[in-house]
Amino acid sequence: MKKMSALLLSLLFITPPFSSVQAEEKPLSVWLNGEQIQFGQSEPFIENGATLVPIHPLLEKLGVEVSWDEATGTVSGAKEAHSFFLHIGNTSAMANDQAVKLEAAPKFIQQVTYVPLRFVAEAVGYQVAWDPSLRQVTLTSGQVWL
Repeated sequence: MKKMSALLLSLLFITPPFSSVQAEEKPLSVWLNGEQIQFGQSEPFIENGATLVPIHPLLEKLGVEVSWDEATGTVSGAKEAHSFFLHIGNTSAMANDQAVKLEAAPKFIQQVTYVPLRFVAEAVGYQVAWDPSLRQVTLTSGQVWL
């Protein structure tokens, strides 16, 4: 009996204790043609399965011309023959003159406008890939929306 107790006690000391605290998730990262987009203090996040990102760093890197109407809370963007139009707080949007239902509505949080990354990127002609193990979104040139 003493041997069994000693064995159990030694296993307890060499086995790491079980913790109910989950390890912190890796931060989300967004890559455009092999270069990481930096969002500064305003980090991307996931809501309803959609990655929301601060609009200005994204559109600057994508080369999208953006317009903001503060009175109506609308954002529009254009690049070459592509365009999009969306409203803060609304899941209805337009991409290249076609109605689109968004998984998550654009948001205005602490003076930063967040938009669904996939919608914006695809609307202006980029392919979007998600790697859940790395928590990484990769954007590449070349896809035409719808």
